[in-house]
Amino acid sequence: MDIREKTAKYFDLWSLPYDDISFYLDHIPSINSSVLELGCGTGRVLSQLVNHCDSYHGIDNSKAMIDPCIINVVA
Repeated sequence: MDIREKTAKYFDLWSLPYDDISFYLDHIPSINSSVLELGCGTGRVLSQLVNHCDSYHGIDNSKAMIDPCIINVVA
């Protein structure tokens, strides 16, 4: 397991619980909007936004982060 896989495995456990979802929801103009999250990591934010927009996309430079993101967003 390389460092990126280790980071992805523990990222959500280490990250502090921020109440930032309401901030992002306030900036989605309508349900028909599209969301692009740069540096989406494991999908902590993106998974909370999917029901509030028409389309959503997440980009991260680590495949080890994208794999859990896909699981978190689809689940």
